[in-house]
Amino acid sequence: MKYILIILTAILSSCSSYTDISFRTDRKDEFIRGDGFMIQCRKDGKYLIVGTYTPESWGTDFYYGYLKGKQSERKLKITSLELFFLETDDTLTLQEIRKERDYFYTSPNLQKIIDSNKKLKIRVHLKNLITEQNEIEEFILTRKKYTYSTGTFPHS
Repeated sequence: MKYILIILTAILSSCSSYTDISFRTDRKDEFIRGDGFMIQCRKDGKYLIVGTYTPESWGTDFYYGYLKGKQSERKLKITSLELFFLETDDTLTLQEIRKERDYFYTSPNLQKIIDSNKKLKIRVHLKNLITEQNEIEEFILTRKKYTYSTGTFPHS
């Protein structure tokens, strides 16, 4: 019995877990799908990253093929984003925009803000490249946490 307890303790202590945190409109779909664009919102380390996807920014093969984007005649450019945490009215600082499509937001209290808010409103500012008109779309997202094991026994 003593050896079984030691083995079980070794197995359990050797495993670790990681919690993936994202904000979604549909619990089963990691992307927010609009007409002519998609958004993905997830926590990665010290950032809340909002990835933006359009056929123009990623290419039509990738957008319609790999991402399975909705077919659309619209040609859009995402010009900016606004984030609003609904429970606490907290805000994040936009740290940087990479490749004009990945928005990195941060705060010294990022984990506390995310833990305190189940709902996030995201406002997407779009420019219609055909009509040259500006548009705004809003989505209410719900936090989703998924924890999975990252360790195995025995470790090498």
